[in-house]
Amino acid sequence: SADAWTWSWSATVQGSAMALFAPEVGEPVELEATVNGVAFRLLAEEVGRTRRFGENALAVSGRGLAAAIDAPLAPTMNFSSASDRTAQQLASEALTLNGVGIGWAIEWGLVDWLVPGGVWAHQGSEISAINTIAASVGGYVQPHRTAKSLRILHRYPAAPWDWADVTPDIV
Repeated sequence: SADAWTWSWSATVQGSAMALFAPEVGEPVELEATVNGVAFRLLAEEVGRTRRFGENALAVSGRGLAAAIDAPLAPTMNFSSASDRTAQQLASEALTLNGVGIGWAIEWGLVDWLVPGGVWAHQGSEISAINTIAASVGGYVQPHRTAKSLRILHRYPAAPWDWADVTPDIV
């Protein structure tokens, strides 16, 4: 979905697996799920026990890795730039803390543009800042399935007036 910057998921597992989902130091447990041969890295954010006669199960749910850079796991911060920056630079800087990267990469797929100094400001999580930048020109954020990487993409790779000359990916 182009309108969802990460995946949400839910699963039911055996109740005996409860220790596997216990968070360390308040951080959610990271899982790898394989769906039809395709791997996804996920965060287990909620774990609940369901008990019925003869059954002991856990209801586990969460979001993709990108949930780590969104509320409530990431702090609310203020983002701005006093000097001229490109949109790509602003997005990259949103993934730094005191000038040091927080371990996330950006694959920029939009046409970049210059943002004058003192014009851009945002309050929120890292992912909300990046979503705001991408959405300002009709782009969207797509997380990588297994890596800490975000792809910033055009909603439509070709302008509508050029569609007659574009070869479709799927017919």
